[in-house]
Amino acid sequence: SYTLPLVLLLGSEREGLSAGQIAAADKLVRLPMHGRIRRRTIPPASLTLARPLALTRGGCAAGPAIQRPPLAARTLRAEGLSPRFVEYMRRWKDFVAPTVLPRLAALEKGEGDEVVMLLHSSGSSSRQWRRLVDTLAKGRRVLAADLLGSGDNPAWPDEEPFDVAQDRAALLARIEEVGTRVHLVGHSYGGFLALSLARLHPDRVASVAVYDPVAFGVLFDARDEEGLADLDRAKRDPQFTEQATGGGEAWFERFVDYWNGDGAWKALPAVTREQFLRVGRKVYQEVMGLLTDRTTRADWATISVPTLLLGGEQSPAAAKRVLAQLEASIPGARRVTVEGAGHMGPITHAQRVNAAILEHLDAATSAGTS
Repeated sequence: SYTLPLVLLLGSEREGLSAGQIAAADKLVRLPMHGRIRRRTIPPASLTLARPLALTRGGCAAGPAIQRPPLAARTLRAEGLSPRFVEYMRRWKDFVAPTVLPRLAALEKGEGDEVVMLLHSSGSSSRQWRRLVDTLAKGRRVLAADLLGSGDNPAWPDEEPFDVAQDRAALLARIEEVGTRVHLVGHSYGGFLALSLARLHPDRVASVAVYDPVAFGVLFDARDEEGLADLDRAKRDPQFTEQATGGGEAWFERFVDYWNGDGAWKALPAVTREQFLRVGRKVYQEVMGLLTDRTTRADWATISVPTLLLGGEQSPAAAKRVLAQLEASIPGARRVTVEGAGHMGPITHAQRVNAAILEHLDAATSAGTS
């Protein structure tokens, strides 16, 4: 179970809540998380001294003072919790993220009115986009972000719990610095984050281009037999979901081989394997979070910006089925399959992938000015 940061807000408004109400809220927000028990104890004194935050639909951001929680957190009743509050907490990943996050490092290049943000895959860094940065920087401002714990950011502590909402909140803070809507490009986990930002913050996003986004929730929503069967290839292996060793050498071998074929992990250069292992614990938690994501087709259908869905001809079946479900759900989405490419197409087939992204951005820019 996991005690969400909401307890900080409840603690800041103790005067308006009875002990029973606080206990009921605390009981509710202990939600299952990746099949393990984890509770973070917050000393009572810290409840009123906690870092300020503003709870929003997409996460949270620092503020000058602790702000009041949304209506749902104020509709507690002596007999328990309101149905609306229960619904908020059922979908808590869309609403809550811890606030103490570093400013994301980013590779920045170029100038122009159009701003493109590039989001890398799990275990990688902004460096995977170097060729695309050079291409797009001719007339655009480009930011290739390092996700939390990756690239030039501080390492994510192995013992620290992580949820994908934290990366999303950190990216949103970076986007808000820009001061204008941004075009998002993402690969795999970065693709999931890009789509999530477009869904939750349409006023901040101008367009989306993603390669093999790991939005596995659509497979469960659609009961997609082919996609779910392929996911089970990984989940059936007890080593893949083992919390104690997740993110270690044996786990990464299964993870990388799932996406790229048997022997792919051992074929990587030693320095590349070391880079993966440096962020292993966070990557493990990313993956477990993605496997439990249940964002529906109807949720993704609210995306209203130009959307390009790229995927590899040789990518795993689950990735292909995710793209098929998203194509059928997101209005106007365009799907392109890169011949001969697998899941790492943005690197192995960079020329063709980058050309498709550039074409998409040019069309999105033209549509936005017409």
